[in-house]
Amino acid sequence: MKPKLFTMKTLNILILLTSFIVLACSSGKKSAEEATTEVVEVKPAMNLVKKWETDSTLTTVESVIYDGERGVIYASCISGTPDEKDGVGFIAQLDKEGNIIDNEWITGLDAPKGMAIVDNSLFVTDIDEVVEIDIENGEILMTYPVENAKFLNDAASDESGVVYFSDTGGGQLVYIENGEVAVFKDSVSSPNGLFVDGNSLVTAYWDEQKIKTIDMESGEITEMAMGIENPDGVEAIGDGGYLVSSWNGKVSYVSPEGEVVLLLDTSGDEINAADIEFIPEENILLVPTFFDNRVVAYELVME
Repeated sequence: MKPKLFTMKTLNILILLTSFIVLACSSGKKSAEEATTEVVEVKPAMNLVKKWETDSTLTTVESVIYDGERGVIYASCISGTPDEKDGVGFIAQLDKEGNIIDNEWITGLDAPKGMAIVDNSLFVTDIDEVVEIDIENGEILMTYPVENAKFLNDAASDESGVVYFSDTGGGQLVYIENGEVAVFKDSVSSPNGLFVDGNSLVTAYWDEQKIKTIDMESGEITEMAMGIENPDGVEAIGDGGYLVSSWNGKVSYVSPEGEVVLLLDTSGDEINAADIEFIPEENILLVPTFFDNRVVAYELVME
């Protein structure tokens, strides 16, 4: 018996069925791919919880730094005008609970701002010079004039003891090594907050509203985050990200990918947030409030 031949109608039906099956498989594959690309890693939320605040005797407090070896917080207080040589600036000492140990531990400064600790020395920027203080004796050891400096601001030290300083007004980054002052980088747009992270100098650019990293060997600059108004202090929190203060009263988290998340906003109360300090072993952020004349401590809580 001869086999039955497919009619044209039957062939068309088979073609339609085959096309339907292929389309269905393709559609299912596409949906699976879309589902995969829509999965986004959710980062843990952060929050700042207020722990304590000092008395309001820290007149125009600009910067704070924690001395882990001695368990002491140093607060630089401008007291007068931020760019005037009036001799009324001072450094205060606090304990970790916010109690003022010595409100005027070091006096006779002009407009002290950023600080860095190397061994037994506290380095403090003071308009156009850097002051080195003997911590144990509470005495000024040395002053380092900085050529062409107009508004020295923040300070940060590396593991070898080199101290870097930002000159916001003069547009330069300088450093002190073995008692000698030198320029690290010039023609820098309004550098403010500094943090040494490995081989990178993390820098807040005031006018540009950006955070950038500078390779300390090559000098190469990489943009990390933007849109941060009046960026002041920069502190690493150990996850590759940073806490950045905005002088007008905000603190933001900058992720390793450059995302900016607002954590604190006191600008509505006209309370500033100047050059911050982070104590990683206790997850405590210290915020100097500038014209509010206090230091406020917050715990960084992961939710």
